[in-house]
Amino acid sequence: MNIAISKGCGEWILLTNEDLKIGDSVFPLVSTYHNNGKVFIIDMIRQSDSEESILSCTGWPSHPHIIQKFFTEDGICYIETNKGYSPAIQYFKII
Repeated sequence: MNIAISKGCGEWILLTNEDLKIGDSVFPLVSTYHNNGKVFIIDMIRQSDSEESILSCTGWPSHPHIIQKFFTEDGICYIETNKGYSPAIQYFKII
């Protein structure tokens, strides 16, 4: 999946969660709900959120999480980073 975050003035930061690998710098930019082995995206960071809140929850934009390993639990692919773990679908790297 690809997402874009506005920098303003018509400029965008492009991100993807495709082809992630160990050592990649990533940000958990979406929130999810898990049900019966499926992951559903329920929310995404918004420009209206405070910069302090975004930084502390996601590391965006200056403190990326570094992928350390992948694992599967209850049929869901997870990523473990140096700052925690979540379903893989939550993590995005800058293109």
